[in-house]
Amino acid sequence: MIWAAVAIGLVLVVLYLRSRRDPYSLRDLERLQNQLEFESVEEISTDEADEVICPNCFEAYESNRPACPRCGKLK
Repeated sequence: MIWAAVAIGLVLVVLYLRSRRDPYSLRDLERLQNQLEFESVEEISTDEADEVICPNCFEAYESNRPACPRCGKLK
């Protein structure tokens, strides 16, 4: 009978320790910071820029062109 009470007590202690969260967890802080950075990012329109840079060949070209004149990659 006493062994059953000890076993139940151990299970409850293990469950309690697993459910606790560290209020100063660096992982949680990093997750929150990444979420805030993601929400604060504003898309920059290429229509406002005079030139854009091709992500494929790094050629700078006018923003009114639909594709890179050097490699042909679309915007």
